[in-house]
Amino acid sequence: MNQSWTLTPERYLSEPELAALLKKAEDLRTLGLARNQKQEVRDWAIIRFSLLSGLRANELAMLKVADCFVGYGRAEILVRCGKGGKTRVVKIGEDLKKDISWFTGWKKENGELTEGAYLLRSQRSEHMSPSAIWRRWKLHCPQHRLHDARHTYGTMLYSASKDLRLVQAQLGHSRPTVTAVYAQVTDEQARAGVAALEKTVNRLAIKEKNPCELPRNLPRKPSKTAGKVAT
Repeated sequence: MNQSWTLTPERYLSEPELAALLKKAEDLRTLGLARNQKQEVRDWAIIRFSLLSGLRANELAMLKVADCFVGYGRAEILVRCGKGGKTRVVKIGEDLKKDISWFTGWKKENGELTEGAYLLRSQRSEHMSPSAIWRRWKLHCPQHRLHDARHTYGTMLYSASKDLRLVQAQLGHSRPTVTAVYAQVTDEQARAGVAALEKTVNRLAIKEKNPCELPRNLPRKPSKTAGKVAT
């Protein structure tokens, strides 16, 4: 990613798209539990974890249960295999903390909580591959790439915090110039700015149209006879 790269709208989920996908995730979990279908519950986890953690596909694939610290007042994920082999700690919110706790309990009930267990496993191996996670994501969100979940996380985190250093640390960027793309204005900010611009232009246009119009509520100009005594 170079400095000229632009975060265009198709690279992250809009708020309606995000709301619809999160609703679909909950439906998947409900159906998975009702039908005893593990993959549907895992799909719920893939969607939720991707959107709420900002992890890359390979980071999510290699994440172990033991690397998720969600008890005793802690709420963080230890990423051991970040880009370039770097390790980082990702702070998480209460919602993802509850998701991980619930999912870990579900794994225990289904015999998946073994020593050294990965958070996401497939039917045939101990952990899902990045490509397998990508395929499950595209099944439920065909209009966006899995990496767009990471862009959505970065965009919303910056919008909420206005802290580029925080976004850089959470996403594991090596250079601040990479993180700077998330500081670009959002649609809401752009529309507000354009609306303010048009309001100013319209006000000036009205003033130019009536240059001699006196402001209201000003006293009239005194007449020449004002102050003279009648004789």
